Amino acid sequence: SALSWKDDELELIDAVAATLNNPLDMVLSHDYKYLYALASGHTDVDLPGQPRIYVYENQCDCSLVEVQNITDGLPTEADRNSTDDVVNGVVGLAHWYSLPSLFD
Repeated sequence: SALSWKDDELELIDAVAATLNNPLDMVLSHDYKYLYALASGHTDVDLPGQPRIYVYENQCDCSLVEVQNITDGLPTEADRNSTDDVVNGVVGLAHWYSLPSLFD
């Protein structure tokens, strides 16, 4: 859902701001401009078992616009179930940003 808080009133902007296939984790960018959401893809019809990182841009009206969908480098369920010692799949997002260096 997308909600807005203004003048001591909570307003529903969108009942379904984004639809994800088995969401696991999400994080906002440090400037609050982007929302990153991780979905396992466990029940995805097109690519079953393919995890994805969805990137949404936050809009002024509190709605979301999908700007990117990342699958590269994420192990699938088939990879995890193989005998190649791949034990863990995707479990969460790590987010960091660097501050400007004092020595540059």
